[in-house]
Amino acid sequence: MKTKFNTEFEVKLMDITNLTSDKLYQRPLDMARVERIAKNYLTIAENPPVLNVRANGDIAIVDGQHTVAANLYLEKTEMLCKVLNESLTVNEEAFLFVYLNEEQKQPSNRAKLKARYRAGDPYLVKFNDIVQKYGFTLNWDEDKSNKEVNSIYALIKPYDIYSIEGERHLNNVFKLLKDAWKGRREAALGKYIGGMSVFVKTYKDFVKENYADVKEALYNADMENLMLKCNKTQSDFKNIKYNSRIPTDHYMAYAILSTINKELKKKGKSQLSDQIFTQVNYNG
Repeated sequence: MKTKFNTEFEVKLMDITNLTSDKLYQRPLDMARVERIAKNYLTIAENPPVLNVRANGDIAIVDGQHTVAANLYLEKTEMLCKVLNESLTVNEEAFLFVYLNEEQKQPSNRAKLKARYRAGDPYLVKFNDIVQKYGFTLNWDEDKSNKEVNSIYALIKPYDIYSIEGERHLNNVFKLLKDAWKGRREAALGKYIGGMSVFVKTYKDFVKENYADVKEALYNADMENLMLKCNKTQSDFKNIKYNSRIPTDHYMAYAILSTINKELKKKGKSQLSDQIFTQVNYNG
């Protein structure tokens, strides 16, 4: 896609307190993303936002609204910005927005995580240390030929758990993965890790108080049957209108719940009620 207008710019220190973000083409502002940017903020890594001074005098953010919002979140009022030399129309702004976000090659999230880890980012080093503490390794080098049983290729899954749910939760998830499934290849797969995370979060108190029963039930679980139950549950939901709103990890979490309930029933103990799907906001 080639632009048909002047995109020359100057880098200037700009007041960012009264900028316009046009909902006609911009994504909705994601405050969780804003907070993540602010938490890990480094001026040297900042990509200056692209601004357009409109004919009416308004200054619009063409690209970089989350970076601007993160600076405001940190109570900054000025930052370096790329200011276009010629005023664009709203349609031209939208055209440039698409170009900047779709046609320019950006590093993958995985590549950016790897670079941060290799650079010694304490947040990523801590993440790696937690995973290794329980006998797993993160496959930072994207080596698909690595068949090591506890090597995690889908590292975005545990990283999302770490960044969203926190250090303590990640420890709880990987402790149970180690105690129940260490030595099984499935324990290092994203679908099982995600499902375990949802289960541990949903039944946190039960897991803490009945850890031995939970560990035993999962240790005795047939991993292939777990996946079959996960896939069947997802299939059962496929014709329901809100199916697309159910995070995929919930299906594996439900398979884990069913497995544990089966063992609890054998022991004559009370079974857990389904809170996996009842917590999903079907109206969102």
